[in-house]
Amino acid sequence: MGIGASPMAEPLSSGSGLAGHKVKAVGDKNVSLYGVRIGEAGARQLQQLVPREGWEVEGHLFEKIDFSANRYGELHGRLLHSGIGWVQHYLVRKGLGVVSGAGPYPPALRTALQKAEDQARQDQVGIWAAHQPEQRQDHRILLQEGAYQVVEGQVTAVKKNRSWYYLNFGEDWRTDFTAAISTRYLTRFKEAGLDPEGMHGKRVRLRGKVRPYNGPFMELVHPEQVQVLADQ
Repeated sequence: MGIGASPMAEPLSSGSGLAGHKVKAVGDKNVSLYGVRIGEAGARQLQQLVPREGWEVEGHLFEKIDFSANRYGELHGRLLHSGIGWVQHYLVRKGLGVVSGAGPYPPALRTALQKAEDQARQDQVGIWAAHQPEQRQDHRILLQEGAYQVVEGQVTAVKKNRSWYYLNFGEDWRTDFTAAISTRYLTRFKEAGLDPEGMHGKRVRLRGKVRPYNGPFMELVHPEQVQVLADQ
C-alpha cells in the first residue's frame, strides 16, 4: 500500500522580533503562533511586518477552551495585522506554513486553517510547489525526510492492545508506516468524532513527527493531527 508524504516546514529561526514560534508584536506581550508551523519564507514575511504598527490579538475563542496562553505566558489567539488580516491564515493560504496539528484548538479556527491549507496545496503555492505528496511503496523512506511530516494514506488495519490503538498503513507493521493513539487520549479523539476503530478503510491525512519504531511511526496526541479525507 503506497502512502503520500511531504516533509514540512522547520520551526522559525530567531530573528528581529521573532523567537521560536512567537511574535513580539502586541505591546510588551509575546503572541504564540500556536497551531501553525512556518519556515524561512514565512519568517521573512513576518520580519518585514514586525517593526510596523497595526498588530492586535483576538483571543476569545481560545478563552472559551481555557487555553488563552501557554505556560510561558505567550498569548494564544488570532494574530491580526492591519496589512494582511489574520496572520496565521495568511501564512497558511500563501503556502508559507502548514497547520501543525497542535491542540487543543478552537474548531472554527482549525477548520478555516485546514481549508486555507487545502487551497494552497491545490494551487501549489509556496511550500506546496515543491512538496506535493508523493506515493511511496517503501515507507522506510519517511525516516530519511525530516522529523515533521504530513502523511496521507488508507488505514489498512486497526489493532488494539491494553494501552494503544495502532493504525497500520501497509501489510507489514514491522516496516510500513504506523500511527498510534494512546488509550489515555481516547476520550478526546472520540469527542472530536474520531473513533480509532472507525478509521479502518478510511483515507486520512496525519501530521506530526515521524520516528523509527518498527518502521516509520507517528504518535497521535491531539485530534487536530488527523483529517479524514473524502473518498476518492
